[in-house]
Amino acid sequence: MRIEYGLFLDKQGLPLDPGKTLRQAGIRTGSTIYLADKTAPWWYVSELRNLPKSLSETGQLPPPPNPDSYPKPRPVSSSVCRMYLAPKSPPIPVTGNKVVLNRQYLLQNLSSEIKLKETLRRATYGESPLDYVSRTEHCTIFRHNEQWYLKARRDTYVDNELISQGEVKLLDRPQITLVLGARQRGWKITVEILPSESLP
Repeated sequence: MRIEYGLFLDKQGLPLDPGKTLRQAGIRTGSTIYLADKTAPWWYVSELRNLPKSLSETGQLPPPPNPDSYPKPRPVSSSVCRMYLAPKSPPIPVTGNKVVLNRQYLLQNLSSEIKLKETLRRATYGESPLDYVSRTEHCTIFRHNEQWYLKARRDTYVDNELISQGEVKLLDRPQITLVLGARQRGWKITVEILPSESLP
């Protein structure tokens, strides 16, 4: 006999609309969802054995077991990411869910004073740390499931650890130092991961 399964939302025992995504159904991080036979959920069948007959004949499904008795996934607090593209530069928040870092992005967001300094350095020493940053995608900082990650296309040092060629690194510390390009001569960026409630 074919059994049709469905998803039920925690305490209410209400079946979720199969035509909606979990987000559209209002499911949030930390919610408890049960998979059960649509016509006879497992908690209903097991509790019928212990219920008086008058209650079992009402046709109403009792709520599933108290979810507090089961371990819940630890909710991840919402966080924000901001970057200091150079020493003494103001922080730049990562808006949306990602930012692609490359040489053009740096040139658009660095102050004219810093860009002039790098032009003079190139004229004097023949190179600038900016020269080690890719003109195309060097690396991308992105958010997934309320956590921040870095995906590197070119050599990127995350707190002195080399990440490159599509590798992904979780940014799990409050302050992280990135070096785009060569470890000693690349462009240094400071990244902060902060709980959203800590910001004004």
